[in-house]
Amino acid sequence: MIGQTIAHYRIAEKIGEGAMGEVYRARDLKLNREVALKFIPAALVNETQRLNRFEREAQLLAALNHPNIAAIHGVEEYQGKPVLVMELVEGETLEDHLRRGELPIADALRLALQIADALKAAHRRGIIHRDLKPANIKITPDGLIKVLDFGLAKQFQDTTEEVDTEAATLHALTLAGGVIGTPAYMSPEQALGQAVDKRADFFSFGAILYEMLTSHRAFSGPTLAAIMHAVLSTNPASPRRLRPAVPVELDAAVMKSLNKNKELRQQDADELSRDLGQINATLTSQSVALSSSPARAFRKLAWSFRTWKTEYPRAAFIAGALLVMVIVGAVVTVALKRRAVAVAGPGTSISLKPLDASASTYELFQQGSAFLERYDKEENLNGAMQDFQSALTKDTNYSPAYAGLGLVYLMKYQGNRDKQLLDTAFANAKQAVDLNGQLADNRVSLGRVLIEKGEVDKADAEFKQALTVDPLNASAHRGLGDVERARKHWPEAEAFYKKAIELRANDWDLHLALGNCYFRQAHYAEAEHAFADVIKLVPDSYLGYRNLGGVYHMQARFADASAEYQKALKIKPSAITYSNLGTSLFFQGLYSQSVVAMEQAVQTGGANNAQNWINLGDAYRWTPGNEGKAKDAFKTAIQIMRGELSAKPNDADLRSRLALCLAKIGEKKEALAEAAAVEQLDRTASVLSRLVSLYEICGQRRQALDTLAAALKAGYSMEEFGRDPELLELRKDPGFHQLVATLPDQPHK
Repeated sequence: MIGQTIAHYRIAEKIGEGAMGEVYRARDLKLNREVALKFIPAALVNETQRLNRFEREAQLLAALNHPNIAAIHGVEEYQGKPVLVMELVEGETLEDHLRRGELPIADALRLALQIADALKAAHRRGIIHRDLKPANIKITPDGLIKVLDFGLAKQFQDTTEEVDTEAATLHALTLAGGVIGTPAYMSPEQALGQAVDKRADFFSFGAILYEMLTSHRAFSGPTLAAIMHAVLSTNPASPRRLRPAVPVELDAAVMKSLNKNKELRQQDADELSRDLGQINATLTSQSVALSSSPARAFRKLAWSFRTWKTEYPRAAFIAGALLVMVIVGAVVTVALKRRAVAVAGPGTSISLKPLDASASTYELFQQGSAFLERYDKEENLNGAMQDFQSALTKDTNYSPAYAGLGLVYLMKYQGNRDKQLLDTAFANAKQAVDLNGQLADNRVSLGRVLIEKGEVDKADAEFKQALTVDPLNASAHRGLGDVERARKHWPEAEAFYKKAIELRANDWDLHLALGNCYFRQAHYAEAEHAFADVIKLVPDSYLGYRNLGGVYHMQARFADASAEYQKALKIKPSAITYSNLGTSLFFQGLYSQSVVAMEQAVQTGGANNAQNWINLGDAYRWTPGNEGKAKDAFKTAIQIMRGELSAKPNDADLRSRLALCLAKIGEKKEALAEAAAVEQLDRTASVLSRLVSLYEICGQRRQALDTLAAALKAGYSMEEFGRDPELLELRKDPGFHQLVATLPDQPHK
């Protein structure tokens, strides 16, 4: 199998094998990413039951969409048999992790909560796993749990009396093949072939958590019969007997999961998550509470304020008013601390401390919100997610936490364009509004997700509803700016962004949004000023430097642009920054160096971003010997953009990129038809600039020149046209020189 190509997947190595299939690492040649291919075992390809089970796994996985469950990308066929194309989850299995011994209690809880979330998602879809064990759970390098191998999973009905003979039979086959140990995680009713429901998964979960806490299996023995006897007839020593540091409440939760009688276990995943969440909040949740003593807290905060006031006297009067109110109580302390993050002066970083056991739902939410204010740092997004989830374990109907999760998943989606993240963002934001539509921030969260989904009119309604209940909500004004920007109503967008800044002047993200608005209009001087403000407010954020580099690039200040990109990359290597650096090198004619940077962009989490593939295709296109690679890169970009256009069919920016890619792969007729449609939608500078290249590639020289004139009038940079290799022949045309001669000196806008 190694080295073979199935569909567009080249097999690299075998990475696993079990009763349900053989798994190989493969390279997706279209999207240039690693995937996992799962095959029916060669010895079992003719078993109808195994084939049916394999196909069922594909159907069930397709119904699940959750960050803690490994996703399915598709199904291919090999020699008449199905092949699952799945997310390749890097990292180690929990089984391998446990070989190093017991886990710290806080780590065990953190992982257990994620497993419980995966079960909750599956059970809500009516799916039970039936084969949950450490070998089927992976831990990614950033600590994210992924539940794998739904080969035994099945949909259930609460009233079913179906006997579960399949699982017991499969486990016997597995043991016969030499994989001893799987029955140690099987529920008693499953081992006996009795009817099972979701509570069977809770027994398996309890056995896994027991092992994480103690480094011992709850049920063990030298033979299959001994293990089965232990599962059916003996109770393990409680975790506290083996490890006294295990909290009483956690000990009780584990033993409850391991009850032989399923009626006495947790009855649903919500109960399981709630029990663990309350324990986790006591032990590991973080808080902005400065001290358990209000007097000590006040003295510490007052000292910090005096120091800060000396350094930043202009802002001191703002924080002074806030500081006075800290003494009224712990809840106000949390609320004001969150606001203080926004006005604490240049370079402020968020450093939050663990909560004590009395942390409230509101305190957890406020700390998550404080993390979210610096969403540019991945660790803060993860911290915000944990705090919002912990808040929901205390109160499953606390709508602001759902709104916060909506924004967290939105930010994660904007980083790597994984549609699953956008769907999760929408589900959380929608839940927030469904629970409480009177909270302005709930509607803001939903509105921002709707913008990303291309549902601009619905987003507009949400932001206006938010302002109805909270007219001074800066985030709602910013949201309306995003709406008008999407509509290409630039003066209106600019006015909303400025209003938002007026309401919350030290919010760096609002200055970033205003700068992006100026940039899209080719108002580079104003954009430069806005991005410089971002850098002043958050000098440790890569976004200000990266976007300022983009402004310098558009002004043909390539050395300055490269310097800003280098600053950004030192803070955070990101796909977009590498892509911008590659673009700067490209327009200097340094095509080979550009290829290196563009390839790095795709490899640094940018494989789902169409523009990264477009840029890589351009770099290949002008590097001798890479014509085939260029065409493949453009085709990948086209595939991604067509998927995005299904949700946003009138996105002229996206359609103009698609049209230009079609031209570059030789689909000229389709490209010209797309260009005609784009011109009816939008004639902004960036869109027109792409159409200039498209018309030139398609042999429409007169139309290219006319469009170039329109782009320059709209504010596009002549330097860009002067350096674009696609326009080399056009720049020799007398019509081009006549056009240049009639233009006034073009200032850097």
